[in-house]
Amino acid sequence: MRILIRIICILSVVWVWPALGADFDAQSRFTPNPQSGVGRFVFDLEMRVTLRSTQASGPFTVLVNSRDGSMVLDNPHITLWALGMPDVPGLQIHHVLYRPGNLMACGIHSQTGEVCLPLGASDWVATIMPALSELNAEHFFASARESDQTAAPCCLPEARGLEHLRGQGRDGSWISFWFDPGISTTPTQVPFLGPGVGVIKDQIARKNRVVRHIHVMPVGTESFEMHLDHLSGANRSLDLSRFRVVSAFTTTGLSEANDLSAWIMASGREIQALSREMAEVCAKGRAGNDCRAEYRVRIKALEHEIKMRALGYGAAHGLPGVQE
Repeated sequence: MRILIRIICILSVVWVWPALGADFDAQSRFTPNPQSGVGRFVFDLEMRVTLRSTQASGPFTVLVNSRDGSMVLDNPHITLWALGMPDVPGLQIHHVLYRPGNLMACGIHSQTGEVCLPLGASDWVATIMPALSELNAEHFFASARESDQTAAPCCLPEARGLEHLRGQGRDGSWISFWFDPGISTTPTQVPFLGPGVGVIKDQIARKNRVVRHIHVMPVGTESFEMHLDHLSGANRSLDLSRFRVVSAFTTTGLSEANDLSAWIMASGREIQALSREMAEVCAKGRAGNDCRAEYRVRIKALEHEIKMRALGYGAAHGLPGVQE
């Protein structure tokens, strides 16, 4: 089960908030990260989180940018388990970078070196959890206003002394947040900072709050929870500018590679057929020169198209050493 994908989808949809109060209106002054591609990424919050589910359990660290909500998850083992990502042969993943609607795994590949693999919404978020992608804050908080707030999941010792808010998503999932008392000192206009715990803009209380614990009960699958063990300011950076963005190993890239391979094989058979036909049709010696020249033009055109399509695929998917 893609645990983090579920939570990120729930919390990362763009939410529109009414302006009310200086704290609620305040924008982060921190530098936003690149919206696409690679580069140097900076983060001003550090979160240490514990994930518990039947699929994946363990601690991981999240660095968060309070201006744009981007995150980097620095425990690749728990991250990969939670995301349910398939193994990429030869790739040792060091970081998983999240930007709203987009995931990118970065590490060292045995053949291509330092690479980042885009796992964007088209491959993961939209296809794995389409129902959760429709959730938004307005629906959650409207549900929370009407829900029985005493019906919290039992047996959560980490939640003692915290304030509870329970609501339902559009797909029927029940989401329970436990907040620290008081107001978060983190200014932001991002609806949620963190992978499920962190800082949320509470529409009911009209203030930014620290989510210390989350419990999610999806429809038809087992529940899972996260606990925020530590939250602090940070001044951290991650330089991915030397990394090459390679999409050849993604679902889309592999599908295109299979299609290209099938086309190349068919074109190769066509070249062989033209060669046989040339030998059978064209007269021997000088009398067949013009005939053979026509066939060779057709064969050369096919060979050129094979080369250009292969180069185009390599360039489009970031493969190194692509030269015409």
